[in-house]
Amino acid sequence: MTATAADGSVLYVAGWGRSGSTLLAHLLSSVPGIVALGEVRSLWDRGMLEGRPCSCGQPADACPLWSEVIRRSGITRAEAEEARALHRRLRTRYFPRLAVRRLLGRRDPAMERYVACYRRVYAAAFEVTGARALVDISKHPFEADRLCRSPDVRAVHLVRDPRAVAFSWGRTKATGEDPAGAGDAEETMRRFGPLAASAMWLVWNLAVEILLGRRLHRVRYEDVVAAPERVVSEIVDRAAPAGGGDQSQAGPVGIAGQHLLAGNPDRFRGMRPVQADVEWASGMSSADARLATLPALPLLARYGYPLAPGRARRRGWSG
Repeated sequence: MTATAADGSVLYVAGWGRSGSTLLAHLLSSVPGIVALGEVRSLWDRGMLEGRPCSCGQPADACPLWSEVIRRSGITRAEAEEARALHRRLRTRYFPRLAVRRLLGRRDPAMERYVACYRRVYAAAFEVTGARALVDISKHPFEADRLCRSPDVRAVHLVRDPRAVAFSWGRTKATGEDPAGAGDAEETMRRFGPLAASAMWLVWNLAVEILLGRRLHRVRYEDVVAAPERVVSEIVDRAAPAGGGDQSQAGPVGIAGQHLLAGNPDRFRGMRPVQADVEWASGMSSADARLATLPALPLLARYGYPLAPGRARRRGWSG
């Protein structure tokens, strides 16, 4: 079973984390016929193997959406374990090796199995939801490259000022999940210092640009919060044109609420009024802002961000 253009289109959001992908998913899912899935790449480990909850609060195997997607896709626990192992081969430290293999055009049967498994999930999600478009905010550049080689998967490149991203990565943030065996311990998300977070911002966004090129539709977080209706309309018009799927459906068939898998804990709070997160502009020290600027310099002007940290912070204060 594979998803085809006749089923609808998948919007794969690529880019570095803490750039507003959960907000974008909520906004896109407000459009009739579009259903946000969250981070599909987390289905194997956090969903099927670890029993983490989706945004409805239920673990994947009990969630009204994800349990049915898993059943219809036919993915077994053994396949989920293999998919988890294969996804680990996509970690950042392996980017140079992955890039060389892609440049040389080498076939990778294991990764082909991974992509095939992934597409079974997409196909099952189309069946369950009746959507004309699905939103996957998994964000991984090499994953996006492989999936977007099919015409029914379109890439949306989401970027945000690297100083804001670095500030977010530096904060202690609870996952909002209750992993098995955690007891009363509150699990927190991974943290990076300003230099590391900005370096990762550069590497991931460069990888997205190099791998996907003209297949991209780029969106800035700052534009999303400033003009959400316009940005969503542009994405839908360019990346998810009408056609395919049951467009009369405004969401999952017979399933209430949103069901975002993994990602920002804000997903548990549902859709709220759109408001720019500019805490970094006043909360980030000048030293950290300078550190976060250095690695990002090659792409700042390209994405329309000020090179000077002070000017970036002033712009942030203005919203």
